[in-house]
Amino acid sequence: MCIRDSSFAITIAAAVPFTPTKCATKEGVIIGNGHDIGTHNHQTLDGCCKLCQTENSCKAWTFHADQGACWLHSSTDGVRFESGVTSGVPSGAIPPTPP
Repeated sequence: MCIRDSSFAITIAAAVPFTPTKCATKEGVIIGNGHDIGTHNHQTLDGCCKLCQTENSCKAWTFHADQGACWLHSSTDGVRFESGVTSGVPSGAIPPTPP
């Protein structure tokens, strides 16, 4: 919307909500093992992704489905294989994991 007056013009734009993109994920691996910056309970896989996307220091996350727990990590270094978990990164592709 634009408001005009003989001496000035004001443009008012509607606020655009932040819409996070989907996180790339990999099952059965903890990415960022040993670089924990926090845990959040009662989460979902998508909720864990969104938490990491809104935390500036988050470079990876791991969701433990059996606990509903989301662990945020400050690095993608440190990989550990574990069943029942899904890890992801807030943007881009999953880094290569060792065989």
